[in-house]
Amino acid sequence: MAKIFFIGTTASNFYLFRKDFILSCINKGYQVFALVSEYDDEWIDKIRNLGVEVLTYKLSKITIIFFNLNFFIIFSFSLSDIIPPKYLSIT
Repeated sequence: MAKIFFIGTTASNFYLFRKDFILSCINKGYQVFALVSEYDDEWIDKIRNLGVEVLTYKLSKITIIFFNLNFFIIFSFSLSDIIPPKYLSIT
């Protein structure tokens, strides 16, 4: 099964602005993943109910400025099995 992986910040915006596209991808047989940093349980549940596998992370100014090595290590291992072979950046 082909995979699509979204990386975003706010779970609510991800749901509100990507919902139709996500459902279209799922209906076409893609396995969809989402990585979000600003969230609460309500929005995570809404995204999961679409059929998306959700991963979360915490982003801080230190992570942005100094590059948090711990985050990179966890992120790399978490994604190593699900990263798709092709990438498309959508903003």
